[in-house]
Amino acid sequence: MSATWPDELTIKRPDAIALLANRKALHFLMPFLRAEHTLTSAAVVLSKQPSTVAYWVPRFVDAGLLLHLGDEQRAGRASPRYRGAARSFVVPFRLLPFEARVALLDGGRFTVMNKLLDGVDEQLEKVGDFGLRVSALADGGTSVYTTDDASQVKRPFTDSWFRINLTERDAIEFAARLDSLFEEFSDRSGPHKYYGHVGLVREPKHAWRSAEPHRS
Repeated sequence: MSATWPDELTIKRPDAIALLANRKALHFLMPFLRAEHTLTSAAVVLSKQPSTVAYWVPRFVDAGLLLHLGDEQRAGRASPRYRGAARSFVVPFRLLPFEARVALLDGGRFTVMNKLLDGVDEQLEKVGDFGLRVSALADGGTSVYTTDDASQVKRPFTDSWFRINLTERDAIEFAARLDSLFEEFSDRSGPHKYYGHVGLVREPKHAWRSAEPHRS
């Protein structure tokens, strides 16, 4: 932790929030949250032209996300140095417009989810003894899931999607155990990268993304 560079800063200004909810803007902001940079050095890190970085930097400064730390004299010209106002920023959820929040978070979620699904498909093809079970649910829905020989040896992947009925107390305990399991393994290191998703949430009252498509 640096006494002169805060680890965290809460952001409430609308112009700053708009930038932090913009995935493209975040791409250009990230180098400045790791170290001090001039436009040129940040452009090198980003593999972009300095003029492209120069488009974003004044906006970050005006919004209070970047600080101008001074100038470097190079070949008789001043090169401004910038750094993030903090190493990380926190935006209260209540201040994020719903559309902006969905666009930002879903972009990251779908990136990881697609990696996970691609990996699962590769493993299913590799092991070769999985089947696809299709059945009707009592509530009128359709169940489609993979099934395999339970006697097979354990495999280094899992793909479980489920609906279960719990009390709120059970849900709190279940979520805590999932978090604990993740913490147990998160600091281990190994030669291979794995993607995963752990989640549990009560059925939503309002269907935004999950609304049923129109049926003819």
